Parts: sequence; C-alpha cells; structure tokens
Amino acid sequence: MHHDEFYLRSILEEIEFLKEVLDHKDYEDFISDEVLKKAVVKTFENIGEFTRNLSEDLRLKHKDVEWRKIIGLRDILTHKYHGIDYLVLWDLYETRLDELEETVSLMLEEIEDV
Repeated sequence: MHHDEFYLRSILEEIEFLKEVLDHKDYEDFISDEVLKKAVVKTFENIGEFTRNLSEDLRLKHKDVEWRKIIGLRDILTHKYHGIDYLVLWDLYETRLDELEETVSLMLEEIEDV
C-alpha cells in the first residue's frame, strides 16, 4: 500500500469515528462528557498526525486544503491540552469535517487510479 494511501485511509477512519461518537449529540452533550471530550481531542490529534505524514507532493497537489492549520491544531491539542477551546473543536466537527472527508476521499481515489 502506498504510504499516502495508508494515511488518507487513516484520516477517513478518524473522521468516521468522530461522526459515530458525535451522532445525535449536541454541544451540551459533548461538553458535559469528559470521556467523549478526550476521545474527540485524541481523534483530532490523530487526524493532524496522519496529515503531517502525508507526502509534501500530495499536499502541494491539493493546496486548497489548509494542511498547516490541521497540523497546527494537532500541535495545540498535544502540547496545550489544558487550554483547549472545545467550542472550536465542535465548530470544526459541524462545519469542516464533511469537506475534509470529501477531499480526502477524492485524493484517495486519485491515488488508487494511478
């Protein structure tokens, strides 16, 4: 398996996990559940880590994706755990996750077609 393919599939798995654990939940459900918050933080960290491991060539082909911000979020979540703004994570889940999923899926299709 191509190394980028592995990381793209891993990103999609993490997105699917977020959708499963947050399905039918609202922000109040999320913010009041410590285990869920930790799971969501770790999942966003994983997405950032997998993104960081994608090849530079692949990221350059898809400049429309805010790769630096995704990786930067991972760094913040990893190193500043006590200062996490959970509203930001919730907003990312609600407003940006589907777009990332769609883009990563298309990237994976491109790799598989080669």
